[in-house]
Amino acid sequence: MSKYIRVDRGRGASGGQRLRHVDDPRRWMARVFIGRSASGRKRYVSKVVHGGKRDAKKVLTDMLQQKYQGRITPRSSATMADLVREWLGHKERDVSYGTLVRIKGYYRRYVLPVLGQKKLVSITLPP
Repeated sequence: MSKYIRVDRGRGASGGQRLRHVDDPRRWMARVFIGRSASGRKRYVSKVVHGGKRDAKKVLTDMLQQKYQGRITPRSSATMADLVREWLGHKERDVSYGTLVRIKGYYRRYVLPVLGQKKLVSITLPP
Protein backbone atom coordinates (compact mmCIF):
# COMPACT_ATOMS: atom_id res chain seq x y z
CA MET A 1 0.00 0.00 0.00
CA SER A 2 1.24 3.48 -0.83
CA LYS A 3 2.18 5.84 1.98
CA TYR A 4 0.88 9.37 2.16
CA ILE A 5 1.67 12.29 4.47
CA ARG A 6 -1.13 14.54 5.62
CA VAL A 7 -0.51 18.09 4.40
CA ASP A 8 -3.51 19.76 5.99
CA ARG A 9 -5.82 18.51 8.69
CA GLY A 10 -9.04 19.74 7.18
CA ARG A 11 -11.88 21.12 9.26
CA GLY A 12 -13.20 18.00 10.96
CA ALA A 13 -16.34 16.48 9.50
CA SER A 14 -17.04 19.59 7.41
CA GLY A 15 -13.73 19.49 5.51
CA GLY A 16 -11.53 17.04 3.73
CA GLN A 17 -7.86 16.21 3.75
CA ARG A 18 -5.07 16.49 1.22
CA LEU A 19 -2.31 13.92 1.51
CA ARG A 20 0.99 13.92 -0.43
CA HIS A 21 2.67 10.69 -1.50
CA VAL A 22 5.97 9.95 0.28
CA ASP A 23 7.97 9.02 -2.83
CA ASP A 24 6.20 10.94 -5.60
CA PRO A 25 5.65 14.67 -4.91
CA ARG A 26 3.30 14.89 -7.93
CA ARG A 27 0.85 12.32 -6.51
CA TRP A 28 -1.78 13.42 -4.02
CA MET A 29 -4.81 11.92 -2.33
CA ALA A 30 -7.98 13.89 -1.67
CA ARG A 31 -10.02 12.36 1.17
CA VAL A 32 -13.49 13.26 2.48
CA PHE A 33 -15.06 11.98 5.70
CA ILE A 34 -18.53 10.51 5.03
CA GLY A 35 -19.52 9.16 8.42
CA ARG A 36 -19.07 6.17 10.66
CA SER A 37 -19.86 2.53 10.07
CA ALA A 38 -22.18 0.53 12.31
CA SER A 39 -19.15 -0.60 14.31
CA GLY A 40 -18.01 3.01 14.83
CA ARG A 41 -15.10 3.09 12.35
CA LYS A 42 -14.53 6.27 10.36
CA ARG A 43 -15.41 6.01 6.66
CA TYR A 44 -13.78 8.05 3.88
CA VAL A 45 -14.03 8.46 0.13
CA SER A 46 -10.63 8.98 -1.50
CA LYS A 47 -9.32 9.95 -4.93
CA VAL A 48 -5.73 9.86 -6.14
CA VAL A 49 -4.71 13.02 -8.01
CA HIS A 50 -1.69 13.29 -10.29
CA GLY A 51 -0.47 16.88 -10.41
CA GLY A 52 0.25 19.70 -8.02
CA LYS A 53 -1.17 20.90 -4.74
CA ARG A 54 -3.69 23.12 -6.53
CA ASP A 55 -4.99 20.17 -8.53
CA ALA A 56 -5.51 18.21 -5.31
CA LYS A 57 -7.30 21.18 -3.74
CA LYS A 58 -9.63 21.46 -6.74
CA VAL A 59 -10.51 17.76 -6.61
CA LEU A 60 -11.08 18.01 -2.86
CA THR A 61 -13.38 21.00 -3.33
CA ASP A 62 -15.35 19.10 -5.98
CA MET A 63 -15.65 16.08 -3.69
CA LEU A 64 -16.90 18.25 -0.81
CA GLN A 65 -19.53 19.83 -3.08
CA GLN A 66 -20.68 16.36 -4.14
CA LYS A 67 -20.85 15.30 -0.49
CA TYR A 68 -23.07 18.26 0.46
CA GLN A 69 -25.29 17.70 -2.58
CA GLY A 70 -25.80 14.10 -1.47
CA ARG A 71 -23.99 12.50 -4.42
CA ILE A 72 -21.28 10.92 -2.22
CA THR A 73 -22.76 8.51 0.28
CA PRO A 74 -21.42 5.57 2.25
CA ARG A 75 -21.67 2.23 0.49
CA SER A 76 -24.16 -0.16 1.94
CA SER A 77 -25.12 -3.71 1.10
CA ALA A 78 -28.64 -3.29 2.52
CA THR A 79 -31.46 -4.23 0.18
CA MET A 80 -35.03 -2.99 -0.04
CA ALA A 81 -36.18 -6.23 1.63
CA ASP A 82 -33.90 -5.46 4.60
CA LEU A 83 -35.35 -1.97 4.90
CA VAL A 84 -38.95 -3.22 4.70
CA ARG A 85 -38.23 -5.88 7.35
CA GLU A 86 -36.73 -3.28 9.69
CA TRP A 87 -39.54 -0.79 9.06
CA LEU A 88 -42.21 -3.41 9.74
CA GLY A 89 -40.48 -4.25 13.02
CA HIS A 90 -40.88 -0.62 14.11
CA LYS A 91 -44.39 -0.29 12.69
CA GLU A 92 -45.84 -3.33 14.47
CA ARG A 93 -45.87 -1.39 17.76
CA ASP A 94 -47.96 1.43 16.29
CA VAL A 95 -50.69 -0.34 14.29
CA SER A 96 -53.24 -3.06 14.91
CA TYR A 97 -52.61 -6.67 13.95
CA GLY A 98 -55.01 -6.53 10.96
CA THR A 99 -53.36 -3.41 9.57
CA LEU A 100 -49.94 -5.01 9.92
CA VAL A 101 -51.11 -8.12 8.05
CA ARG A 102 -52.47 -5.96 5.18
CA ILE A 103 -49.27 -3.89 4.99
CA LYS A 104 -47.13 -7.05 4.88
CA GLY A 105 -49.36 -8.43 2.13
CA TYR A 106 -48.98 -5.29 0.01
CA TYR A 107 -45.21 -5.34 0.34
CA ARG A 108 -45.02 -9.08 -0.37
CA ARG A 109 -47.24 -8.77 -3.49
CA TYR A 110 -46.19 -5.47 -5.04
CA VAL A 111 -42.92 -4.05 -3.71
CA LEU A 112 -40.65 -6.97 -2.87
CA PRO A 113 -40.97 -8.90 -6.16
CA VAL A 114 -39.81 -5.82 -8.08
CA LEU A 115 -37.45 -4.06 -5.64
CA GLY A 116 -36.74 -6.60 -2.88
CA GLN A 117 -33.26 -7.69 -4.04
CA LYS A 118 -32.10 -4.23 -5.18
CA LYS A 119 -29.54 -2.45 -3.05
CA LEU A 120 -30.81 0.76 -1.49
CA VAL A 121 -27.97 2.81 -2.96
CA SER A 122 -29.05 1.86 -6.50
CA ILE A 123 -32.69 2.92 -6.07
CA THR A 124 -33.44 6.49 -7.15
CA LEU A 125 -36.61 8.48 -7.66
CA PRO A 126 -37.52 9.59 -11.17
CA PRO A 127 -37.01 13.31 -11.90
